[in-house]
Amino acid sequence: MSLGNYGAVARALSDYFENGNLLDLVPSDIVMGLMILRIIQKKRTLESRNEVIQESKHNSTSMMKKISNNSNNNTSHQKQDLEYISSSSHHSSNSSFPHLIAPTNSFANSNDSYSNMEELGNQKSFFRMHNEGNDTFYEPTKRKILDFTNDFDRITLQEGTRFARYQLAMYTWLVYIYMYPVTGLARLVFKSTCDCADSSCVGHNTNTNNDQNGRRNEQDYLMQEIPSGLVVGDNWCGIHKAALLLQAGINDSTTELVYAQLHSSFSDIPYCIIIDHTWKSIVLAIRGTFSLEDCVTDVLIEPESLKEMGDEFGFDGEDQYCHGGIVSCARIVYRDLQTHGTLDKLLYRETGKYSDYTLRIVGHSLGGGTATLLSFMLRQRFPTLRCINYSPPGCSFTWQMANECKDWCNSFVLGSDLVPRLTLDSLEFLRDEVLGLIGRVKVPKAEVARKTLPSAKYFCPSIFLQKGQQQQRDNLRHDTDSISELVDSLLTASCSNDEEDNNGGSSSDYNQSLRAFRSVQGERRSKRGHVRSVKLYPPGRMVHFMKTGEKESCLRFWAKCFTCCTTNFGSEYTPVWIKNDDLNEIVISSTMGTDHFPNRLAKTMQDISEEYGLKTNKHCSLPPSNDALGGGDVI
Repeated sequence: MSLGNYGAVARALSDYFENGNLLDLVPSDIVMGLMILRIIQKKRTLESRNEVIQESKHNSTSMMKKISNNSNNNTSHQKQDLEYISSSSHHSSNSSFPHLIAPTNSFANSNDSYSNMEELGNQKSFFRMHNEGNDTFYEPTKRKILDFTNDFDRITLQEGTRFARYQLAMYTWLVYIYMYPVTGLARLVFKSTCDCADSSCVGHNTNTNNDQNGRRNEQDYLMQEIPSGLVVGDNWCGIHKAALLLQAGINDSTTELVYAQLHSSFSDIPYCIIIDHTWKSIVLAIRGTFSLEDCVTDVLIEPESLKEMGDEFGFDGEDQYCHGGIVSCARIVYRDLQTHGTLDKLLYRETGKYSDYTLRIVGHSLGGGTATLLSFMLRQRFPTLRCINYSPPGCSFTWQMANECKDWCNSFVLGSDLVPRLTLDSLEFLRDEVLGLIGRVKVPKAEVARKTLPSAKYFCPSIFLQKGQQQQRDNLRHDTDSISELVDSLLTASCSNDEEDNNGGSSSDYNQSLRAFRSVQGERRSKRGHVRSVKLYPPGRMVHFMKTGEKESCLRFWAKCFTCCTTNFGSEYTPVWIKNDDLNEIVISSTMGTDHFPNRLAKTMQDISEEYGLKTNKHCSLPPSNDALGGGDVI
């Protein structure tokens, strides 16, 4: 890691936290502000959803009048109108997702995820946050649910589920024991013991057959033997390799581990190369954030120009930018790939042993962004490659780059996952909103905690119960009023700067300090120039697994108690196509961190695939062609 990178980390942290000793805050103040913001977000969602329901009710009434006044219309037109009314009244069925017809619990009051949507036939009314000056509101925007009678949608989820196991495998033994706390250690010991008996040599061949001028002899190089099961950076007992093999399901002739680089440092990024014979794929899986070095790389959030890289690797990088940490990681992985050249030996033209296979690059979190940029770098050499991202960072690429890759790149996001929502703008908006709420609190912190922690009154409201639609609307209005009363009991009314000065007391002192802080931050932002104004987005076609219900049970109750409400046990999710700029707000939720866990996303995808009969295991049928995966109207 260079001195320039350390400087970028320092600038990012100072830009966000520097207050010039203007604000006197303690951690409990921030926690209090986040607790209140959670209530505010729910209030906005319920108010927006209420407006949608009222508009839907009005549209249904108008349509009924239209049908009555046009009773002589032909039967087909009447049928279409009635279907529209059924959709508007939220009684429509969806053959792909039967649990949406009569869910055990209404999705409108889920606390842990995106509960801000209204079912409209095979679409969702997605409440997207807008911020105009001091006014924040949600605006309903329709998004399409994945339809498993549609080949493209079905193949997309099938592919994503199949290769999720490989991104999960890169987290090796620690995540494996987390997933299997009772039997995991015994399995790893047994597996590593068996592997040690089979092989006693682990090394790294760095011979690249360069000529005297440093250029690689392509023909001699490609004739070298392909390494088999070569692992670099494992410990003496081979526990990392054992976990990787178990997680990836590499235990028979359908899959092979070719190479794994497990060193983790500023100059080494863990990744592996696996052959999936069932799907005729060479899989390059890149690990996401898992170490202190990875966390530092994450903070390299300053956009970096892709012009030089585009010129080098044959893509259009003019006026395009990428997360600085992703650029660094992609170059490190590419350099190591060039060192041993395994991909070329496996895939390159007629000389590759598996030249008819497809290269699939997968990654989770920071590894997902790295996988996408690495795909841009390798597409000229491997034009049929595909990229699959799991929970990629929200601040990955500029809009053009994020959308150019949609024909060969898919991204999957679970629930209220924090990372795909992380951008400079969303972070600053979260900070400013929390600081503003702190200045409006009029009760002690203990009172805020007592009233805002999840309770039966506010976060398990009567709308959870299955009742008639009119009763649900009545409950919704009641819950909106209840939360409004709660907010009014905690906060003073929002007022202008002049009105704040007339309030007197410590609140006025705090608000004056807050205005000074915002002025300091504005100056710092302006000094960063053009780079600070660059907006970044997650890449590719995006599928968001929205939480749409909860199956209440005693087991779920105890699971929530044991995990402090961070579990998603019993939760129901619906896969929805979204746009790259839809996740523009950080949702305060008890699962905003745990929804990012690679095992949780992989299991959710596997459960939905199994529910609808999609085969993703080793016995599944042959994979679809790239043509089938490369098209489709999703939004």
